[in-house]
Amino acid sequence: MKKIYLFLLILIISRVSINAQNIEGSWGGILKIQENQLKVVVNLKFKDSVYTATMDSPDQNVFGIPVKEVSFENSVLKLKIPSMFVEYSGVFVIDKFLGSFKQGGQTFALNLSKRVVKEPKRPQTPTTPYPYYSENVTFENKSAGAILAGTLTLPSKEGKYPVVVLVSGSGQQNRDSEIMGHKPFLVLADYLTKNGIGVLRYDDRGVGESKGSLVGVTTYDFTDDAIAAVEYLAQRKDVSIIGMIGHSEGGMIAPLAATKCDKIKFIVMMAGPAVPGREILAKQNTEIALRSGVDSSQVMLFEQLNRELYDIVKIAPKSSELKSLIKEKLITASKGAVSDEIADKQAAQLTTSWMVGFLNFEPAKYLSTLKIPILAVYGSNDTQVDSKMNISAVKQIFNNNYNMNVTTNNKSVTIAELQGLNHLFQESSSGLPNEYASIEQTISPKFLILLNEWIKSIKIINN
Repeated sequence: MKKIYLFLLILIISRVSINAQNIEGSWGGILKIQENQLKVVVNLKFKDSVYTATMDSPDQNVFGIPVKEVSFENSVLKLKIPSMFVEYSGVFVIDKFLGSFKQGGQTFALNLSKRVVKEPKRPQTPTTPYPYYSENVTFENKSAGAILAGTLTLPSKEGKYPVVVLVSGSGQQNRDSEIMGHKPFLVLADYLTKNGIGVLRYDDRGVGESKGSLVGVTTYDFTDDAIAAVEYLAQRKDVSIIGMIGHSEGGMIAPLAATKCDKIKFIVMMAGPAVPGREILAKQNTEIALRSGVDSSQVMLFEQLNRELYDIVKIAPKSSELKSLIKEKLITASKGAVSDEIADKQAAQLTTSWMVGFLNFEPAKYLSTLKIPILAVYGSNDTQVDSKMNISAVKQIFNNNYNMNVTTNNKSVTIAELQGLNHLFQESSSGLPNEYASIEQTISPKFLILLNEWIKSIKIINN
């Protein structure tokens, strides 16, 4: 009896020590799905006796997925992401979790080991002290009740300088447009400011120090935020000419903002869509799938389905039945392979205010009316915003009244395609999103030099 009691006591002590152990940190494993392997990372944080978590899928370029439910009891870690129908359960044994990953009715083995997180090399990221003036500022989009916080950098505290507003791509970004250890807007601001051009970059609403509602927001709402930045700069005595540089969705916002605000004297579209959003997404999905090795016949079927779904959104964007129409199409096209629950979730994603607005956005409507200097620059290796398709569209919009790969201002529009650059304007191999993190370079010097020379070639900058 004493031996049995002692054995039970040891188990109790062991269990207490395991549960008392802090499992905070990053845990990674490989999910094997048929012949494919997918990296999964779980990031655990412990505060006030409560665990919270996010999940990453690095191979799919998806990071920071919020985990809705997290528990760690009796050596068992349980995670749930209801919106994605994901569940994980793993038993902590010595130094790892042995468990299973469930999604959409399927179960896969997934063991997680502690990851040693090394800071990636980012040689272009500047460090303080900066050789120029830097000021934290706030401004307001009064119509939306949004307070935006950012950083204004000027070559010197004294003087008057041309300043550009940086506008980020889709998804909420901080003022540095930080992604995978890269801080492209910080690098861009540092380079331009050192070359005599001021920069205002800001946290998108709902991110960092910026405040504002994200309920039902669209590209048009983010455009108003960007205009608020311009209006703020226009009140300062140390600012002369104001321009706007937009990346990706920001490249849609810049021309739209310029049609609404005459204080914007020039714009730069970094991988800015010049075709409707539905064409951007259809091409993006196809190109990434093909370069990832997916069978071309299967890719074409998916593209056809996507286009049919986008057409529904185009025809009935405000219909109360839009979600039902999308859901019905998904179930019918899959011949029942897609469950009612999953179809409902996918339909919900396709019918958000932002997505409907993006799919139906017509850049030509705004670009064609502009008379100010425009630089439209693309990377030839961009799999997210195809360079050939969008350059062709820009040419058509401006009826051959443009310069190609020339940084002079003889004509108001300059188009440049930089060879080998991906969507982030890095020098790349495949151009696929899963390559972004492994590239040490944040922005190619080829782009930085072209941008600086083009801005300085604008006549109003030199007057």
